[in-house]
Amino acid sequence: MEIKILGAAREVGRSCIELCTKEFRALLDAGIKLEIAGPEYPVEISNIGLIDAVFLSHAHLDHSGALPLFFHRGLSCGVLCTAETALLTKLLLKDAHKIEVAEHHHPGYGKEDIRRVVSHIEKVRYNEKKKLKTVSYEFIDAGHIPGSSMVMLEVEGKRLLYTGDFNTVDTNLINGFKERLEADVMIIESTYGAEKHPNRDKEEEAFLNKIEEVVNAGGSVIIAAFAIGRAQEVLLMLQKRRFKVPIYMDGMAVKATDFILAHPVLLSKPKELEKAYNRINIVKGSRERKQVLNKQAIVITTSGMITGGPVIEYMKHIASRKDCALMMTGYQTIGSGGLQILETGFIDLDGERTKVECFYKKYVFSAHAGQQGLQWMIKTVRPKILIINHGQDYHCSALAQFANQYCKKVYVPRLGDVITV
Repeated sequence: MEIKILGAAREVGRSCIELCTKEFRALLDAGIKLEIAGPEYPVEISNIGLIDAVFLSHAHLDHSGALPLFFHRGLSCGVLCTAETALLTKLLLKDAHKIEVAEHHHPGYGKEDIRRVVSHIEKVRYNEKKKLKTVSYEFIDAGHIPGSSMVMLEVEGKRLLYTGDFNTVDTNLINGFKERLEADVMIIESTYGAEKHPNRDKEEEAFLNKIEEVVNAGGSVIIAAFAIGRAQEVLLMLQKRRFKVPIYMDGMAVKATDFILAHPVLLSKPKELEKAYNRINIVKGSRERKQVLNKQAIVITTSGMITGGPVIEYMKHIASRKDCALMMTGYQTIGSGGLQILETGFIDLDGERTKVECFYKKYVFSAHAGQQGLQWMIKTVRPKILIINHGQDYHCSALAQFANQYCKKVYVPRLGDVITV
């Protein structure tokens, strides 16, 4: 079989891999890379109408965001994913299109293409083995976000494991992946291949202490968080302290939280999240947002990488205020507003390079496996062939160096590479 690397090659974003045999063609994810100037898409796919299936690991746009464009170009197969991923993907695709149109990025597809994606979704359950043509497949809980999956495929007598994004550590929200699997070929993410995560409890304490410090000094705190998973986890963290100012949630995080609470089976602490959510205030539109901007408050908002969404409006308000704080709670990819702030101290707002004078910092509450978790996965599975993707160059290289002692062949492919196994 051939494994074609269409995205996420030595980068984080636009995850997309084509799996080809003589009788079967499938995509493993179909994502976009979020950039301030607009999204980047995977490499163009030849004869896209002949693809037999898309195996969608989870709803995040860097894994699902290219689906509407692909359907616009002729994709017409089933999109296989969990029920939770199906609903969250619909939510995120609609929001992404709305933002792209508002920011004049001209996405190249319309609302009808999103409807086409949704109509082609085929829901699967965890740990159920199924068959499509000559290929058997099984979805396994990846512990990344609600509904996230690894995909185990049996193709031409070989077991191929696609990890998607995964986490081996329990969080405030969901339990981590801890299964022991076997595979001949493994395609593994490497977001933190060269980086050990800090102690989660200590990081959480530092995060809450800083918020308390800023609030007690009279400032406001803006928390940039991913809509699915991170926003809810941050909300649970905030409930561990008694802050003297109101807490708000804004943006796509609100719809995502409503959905997640409607599916409590996905959570490790559903009652705690519901209780926390009922204690805060919801920002329902631009009018209410303007009112919040004039108050001292703590606001959880999107997007987590500061590439769009309500967080931009809040940044316009606090960027010049030394008494306020911007707290980043997740990975900041190359090209994102968040990374621009961290590396330069500036951000582009309304086309102007703006100095960020408020306090800013990235805190690590990752839903991805750290270096230790990635290494554990390699040692446990011990595939003959390992393909490393979804990580910046140095993270991929560090993980490859470790993997060489456990795997016969280790690939760190570039965009467009084809690996025959």
